[in-house]
Amino acid sequence: MKNPTAAISALRFIFWGGLLCLLDIHFTQTSSYNGVESGFRFDLLNDVFGMILIWLGVLGLSRFEVNASYAKEMSFIKMACLVGTIVAVDGHFLYEDPTLIALLRVAAGMVTLAATFLFCVSMKRFADTYGLPTSSRSWKTTRNLVLVLWVAPVGLSHTISILGLVTGSDTAFNLGLLALPILLMMLVPLVHIFISTSRMKNEIESGGHLMPLAAGKYPAKP
Repeated sequence: MKNPTAAISALRFIFWGGLLCLLDIHFTQTSSYNGVESGFRFDLLNDVFGMILIWLGVLGLSRFEVNASYAKEMSFIKMACLVGTIVAVDGHFLYEDPTLIALLRVAAGMVTLAATFLFCVSMKRFADTYGLPTSSRSWKTTRNLVLVLWVAPVGLSHTISILGLVTGSDTAFNLGLLALPILLMMLVPLVHIFISTSRMKNEIESGGHLMPLAAGKYPAKP
C-alpha cells in the first residue's frame, strides 16, 4: 500500500507549477548599444519557480512503482524539467539569439513537447496500476488531445524552424484570420491537462489509499 498523501502533494506541485508557467505578468528593462538591444525580463509569476514545482511533483510521482516503462518515462520527464528550468532562466535575459542558441531553443521545445506527451502516457499507466478508472479515462483523452493538437502540428513547426535555421531561409508565414481559432484549439490540451491532474488528485483523496491491482484485474493500456 502506498501513502496517498505523497501522490496528492506531487499532483498539487504539478498543478500550481503549471499555472505559474502559464500565467505571465512581467516587466522588462532594455538598452541598445550599436544597434544591438539587450536587457532583463523579470517575471512576477516566475517560470523558474513554476518549473521547480513541476520537477518536485514529477520526482514525487516517479517514486511510485508502476512498471519499467513508467520508470523510463519519468526519468525522461525529469530531464525535460531541467531543460525547461534552464530555458526559463535564460528567458529572463533579452538578447539577439545567434543561430546556435536559436537551434537549442527549438530543440528544448521539442524535448518539452515529447515530455508532455510522455507525462500523459505515464499518468495513465499510474491510474491503471493503482485502480483509478476515472483518472485513466481522463488521461487517455488528454493523451490523445496532446498527440493530435500539439505533437503533430507543433512538432512539424519545430522541424520546419530547424530546417530554416540550418539553411538560413525564412520559414515564417502569416496565418491571418486562422490564428485565433488555431490558438483556441491548441489551448484545449492544456486545459485538459489541468483537468486530468485535478481529477486524479480528487480520486486519490476520495479513495484514501493506493494499492496496486493484481495483474489482469484492471486493463492497463499504454
